[in-house]
Amino acid sequence: MELPISAAKVRELKLEAKASGGNPHRMAKYAQAQRQFDDLIAAIFYDDYFYTSAPSEGYLRRLEEEAKSGDPAAETRYLLIKEVRDTNDNRHEAAKEFKRSISEMRQLLHSGDEVSEGTVFEARKIAAKNPTIENLAVVAQIERRHADQQAGTYVKPEPPATERPVTKADVDAAYEKARASRGSTRHIAEYAVLKGKFEAQEAAE
Repeated sequence: MELPISAAKVRELKLEAKASGGNPHRMAKYAQAQRQFDDLIAAIFYDDYFYTSAPSEGYLRRLEEEAKSGDPAAETRYLLIKEVRDTNDNRHEAAKEFKRSISEMRQLLHSGDEVSEGTVFEARKIAAKNPTIENLAVVAQIERRHADQQAGTYVKPEPPATERPVTKADVDAAYEKARASRGSTRHIAEYAVLKGKFEAQEAAE
């Protein structure tokens, strides 16, 4: 049996709506999915059946046994709660994949290569999911480079003949300056540049 709508699908559409910058079509698609999901939960979870973000192993096993009856509502309840358990179990791997994506984008910025529209969209999704100073800085730089490319004003910088290696102390100092600046685009961008250079150095070693 396949779920008509899942929590994962709703989360995906929500991130895409945020990343789109308020695109009406994506916003409407997310709103429709959220309503469908809420209606489904309300229809099959009641009394001692509850939809929870932290289901116990015993509750999952109970729903699994009931799903074997072939009742569509029982099967759907089990699949929805199993999805929650699987999401919780996979959170650590998802966090590692998330860090890899951010690191790759920083290295792209540091390389000076051009940025695709798809990269801009993915960067916005990452920032929507986790709007830290670091991630917002990456998005700002990705968007700026893409805009410059579209305008025909972007020129890939020539690497300097000699450049002092970036140290962890440099990165930490830039982070503190960006945090103290309370959202200064310049300081956030400076931090992102140093962070990208430092990670590129680490990867090359």
